[in-house]
Amino acid sequence: MNAVFRWQSVCDTADAVEMKLFLAKAADLKTSFAVPTAATADVTLRRVQKLKVAPGAPVVGTFGTATGEAKADAQGLATIPGLKITTGPPPPLAIRSAAGASRLATAARQSRGIQMARAERRALESGVPRRCVMVRVSYLLLFPGLAFAAPVPKDAGKNPLYFPTAVGTKWVYEDDGGGEESVEVSAVDKDGDNLVVTRRGFDGNETDYAKMIVTADGLRQERERTDGKVGWVLKTTLKSGESWEVPDGGKRTVTGPEEVKVGAGTFRALKVVWETENKTLTSWYAPGVGEVKRVIKTDAGERVTRSLKSFTEGKK
Repeated sequence: MNAVFRWQSVCDTADAVEMKLFLAKAADLKTSFAVPTAATADVTLRRVQKLKVAPGAPVVGTFGTATGEAKADAQGLATIPGLKITTGPPPPLAIRSAAGASRLATAARQSRGIQMARAERRALESGVPRRCVMVRVSYLLLFPGLAFAAPVPKDAGKNPLYFPTAVGTKWVYEDDGGGEESVEVSAVDKDGDNLVVTRRGFDGNETDYAKMIVTADGLRQERERTDGKVGWVLKTTLKSGESWEVPDGGKRTVTGPEEVKVGAGTFRALKVVWETENKTLTSWYAPGVGEVKRVIKTDAGERVTRSLKSFTEGKK
């Protein structure tokens, strides 16, 4: 069932379980089939011996430098989706309980002068016994399931802004044709109670982006072909299913929030459907991140024109 997938247990404590995942090399297998050197899999750990997670309880996982959160299912199992596993040196996969994650966060806040990724790694190591007993994980199942949430920006609180407001924030989008769009926040200016965010392309992207007006009630933007009129891109104060007219034609309807899965992770986002005479444009907006996915539907068919591949929050 696990084919070329292999794993090596590192430790299993009341706070965390850690292991290394890798692919068997072709030279180690007696088969006539082609053996991949890399694969993407959804991973669920079962029958660990010391880490016990109650059904529905939160867990925090790390895979190399990537971090995510999830809730255990009815059997107390959490699934980590989209792990890239290779024949090369494996990055550690660690699952922590809420208590272990809390101790990790406390230790990370106390760390000074080192990068966050190193701080998290050292905090995890200091939160478990140095002589961690090797244990045997009975078996590993690989199947789609509960998704890890994408990292939540620091300013995405109870009443979040649905767009980043830190200079240096970067998005990398991909489309269904294999193209990429790299964008970064180049300036943030205050206008009364609102923030005006200026974006620019990089890595060959020369798109001229309209400024985004970020408010507590949603997002506004100068609309094309409207002589500078500003229209609402997203209204966060409306109830799910409510609509509004836009100055460049048609109407927008907001629903959700709902989960949307993209390359950068799984986000809980508001869905906005913009209906015009000849097309329907659907966008998903996540707190502190902005647009994470965009789909355009016309008579010619449906295309994904934006799907967030990576997101890097700038420093405030």
